[in-house]
Amino acid sequence: MIGLLLGKFKLYAAALGAVVVAVGWAFLKGRRGAIKEAEWKRLTEYKDTRKRMDDVEIVTDADDAREWLRQRSE
Repeated sequence: MIGLLLGKFKLYAAALGAVVVAVGWAFLKGRRGAIKEAEWKRLTEYKDTRKRMDDVEIVTDADDAREWLRQRSE
């Protein structure tokens, strides 16, 4: 009788262990995906910002710079 109870206990413990491992694996996989997605977003934003910085027209005349600022604020 005790052997039967210990056998069922081992079965339940193994099932519970499998569930814990499966949930932990899914959590870690999701976390890894979120980290990769955040890094991708950060790099994309950096690329877009860098492109805007490189496309800026350089103005050496102060009057032209003021006029550009006035037009930009409208």
